[in-house]
Amino acid sequence: MYNIGTRFIPPASYNIFKVPPVKGAAEGGAVAWKQATIIASIPIDSFWHPKYYHSFAMTENYFVFIEQPLSINVAKLAFRKFQGLSLVDCLQWEDGVNCKIHVIGRQDGTVLCTAYRCLPMFCFHHINAYEEQSYIVMDMCCYDNVDIIDSFYFKNILDEHYKMDKLAEARRLVLPIGIAAVSKVSCDNLVVLEDSSATAFHETDGTIMCHWQVLSPKGIELPRINYLKYNGKKYKYFYAASGTMYGEFSNSVLKINVDTSEVTQWRGSCNQYPTEPVFIPTPDAECEDDGVVLSLVCNVASSSPDFLLVLDAKTFTEIGQAEIGQIRTTALHGIFLPSV
Repeated sequence: MYNIGTRFIPPASYNIFKVPPVKGAAEGGAVAWKQATIIASIPIDSFWHPKYYHSFAMTENYFVFIEQPLSINVAKLAFRKFQGLSLVDCLQWEDGVNCKIHVIGRQDGTVLCTAYRCLPMFCFHHINAYEEQSYIVMDMCCYDNVDIIDSFYFKNILDEHYKMDKLAEARRLVLPIGIAAVSKVSCDNLVVLEDSSATAFHETDGTIMCHWQVLSPKGIELPRINYLKYNGKKYKYFYAASGTMYGEFSNSVLKINVDTSEVTQWRGSCNQYPTEPVFIPTPDAECEDDGVVLSLVCNVASSSPDFLLVLDAKTFTEIGQAEIGQIRTTALHGIFLPSV
């Protein structure tokens, strides 16, 4: 397992680490953590203002980490209990500050010297990333800013007239690496991948400015793919939910074709809120979308049970529902376990 954490004591850094698998022991998790090793360290520019993150990208040969313009005020964080501050009160959006993108080699943990940038945005979840020719292709669910965080305050959740209309869309960045990052003319678009509208240009300060391609309409979150076969590889489909969001995809589970931006939708009633979809492949499947998609649907109608929704991943038609009583809460992330 690979993960990332922040070292807050000097020298402050973002650390990507690896936790090895441990089998056959009841205390395997604890043993595994003791064997964890740091693969790469990315220095933090400001000890007092490290950046917030929720996920990162990984391809066959690289990690990709984005420093978004959402910083953590360490001083507020340290004394928040004495000042009555929440964690959100310790976050600060830096309007107009571009994102910094770090590319790290997986083999030796070396941070590439090429400095990548993109326009300000906010991202909770990466969808997938892969290498194609001399490029890293990275897809994410992105917001224009952090207004979405305010949507989860109780005062807004309990307000029946409040509309969660700060919506994410799928965006693709294409990062030139190696020879693709070399150009003698600053106005040359470094991205020459077929069917890609993402661009990248050399700036006068030596950085490479990347401009994203939009892959979907707004209103998608909690993305999942056929992880077993397509994580870190070129892919075509991802699945998402927009259960509590306002708009054309509210109360829905979605299938998005990243090649065409086509969206296929299962939509529940106004009282039904689907959670993160989980793709389960058919044994010996030959097609990327050969399998089923599961989503736990919270039904807030007073007498109606919640249920596990089962969709045919290829046609996105409903196979069935398994009623599970009244949980009355939506979940963020889930995992399918073939055996327990």
